[in-house]
Amino acid sequence: MLRLFSYISFKVLQNICDYGKGLASYYELVVADHGKIFSVCLARNEYTKGASSPFISAVEVMFLDDILYKSVDFHKCALSTVARHTFGHDHKDNGGANFISYSDDEYNRMWQQSKDTNPTVKCQSNITPSDFWNMPPSRALSSGITTSRGKTLEIKWPPISLSDRNYHISFYFQDNRTPSPYSWRVFNILINGDAFYNKLNVTTSGVNVYTPEWPLSGQTQITLIPEDGAPVGPIMNAAEMFQLLPLGGRTSDKDVTAMTDLDRSLNNPPGDWNGDPCLPRKNSWSGVTCSSILIRRITVIFIPETSHLAYF
Repeated sequence: MLRLFSYISFKVLQNICDYGKGLASYYELVVADHGKIFSVCLARNEYTKGASSPFISAVEVMFLDDILYKSVDFHKCALSTVARHTFGHDHKDNGGANFISYSDDEYNRMWQQSKDTNPTVKCQSNITPSDFWNMPPSRALSSGITTSRGKTLEIKWPPISLSDRNYHISFYFQDNRTPSPYSWRVFNILINGDAFYNKLNVTTSGVNVYTPEWPLSGQTQITLIPEDGAPVGPIMNAAEMFQLLPLGGRTSDKDVTAMTDLDRSLNNPPGDWNGDPCLPRKNSWSGVTCSSILIRRITVIFIPETSHLAYF
């Protein structure tokens, strides 16, 4: 029996010929599944040049266990990946790839390398991914950046300027030293000068701290301040950041199924009968009228004379 997990990760791949010298770019979303079929809508926006049309090169769909990103209310929002980085990792030992992904990460998430001028260290013990609520790959924590005893560690991350939105943030830490009673670090975490987490105790077993919603804009600075008397300086191993995307409603699953069955039963159905019948509102299916409540219901269906039933 096939089980659909609660959350699904989309990777939308595009080859931008006039941007980045033809290098591919990708966009990742984490959304809740409501059935066996997803629809993806591409539309023009203010950045679309001239009369060029939206396009897509590939779509990847990954099933995520429902323990991942469980602090997010996926009935109200989706997650759009802003950054997912490892710190201090030398990707040359990963076959030359500039990221960590499958098979190190069973969910095929991409962990890119963050460039930083802080000293780097390699960890002497591996984490157990299942011990963490969203199961980061062990290799993502195999190295980190640090500073000397008593000094503050400052990191400008992510490397891009952020729009004024709310973000889901997750940090990963592991003490790099050989496991012993003295293998621990205690420090405070600030984001843009605001307290994020106090007296975090990091051991060789690793620890993850996160916030489901944090307002940010512009360049973000992460500051790690050691507690007085801490035997070593702070450390950072990996981090994830997602923008929270509020959902604008959806069409009733029963109505979508009924309309999909009707579409398949027609010869020469209307050309725009694809995707969600009601949303986006200005692009609802021709001949279909919907209610304006959060879970849309179809109230009127008009089938043009050019379409007729293929079977009875």
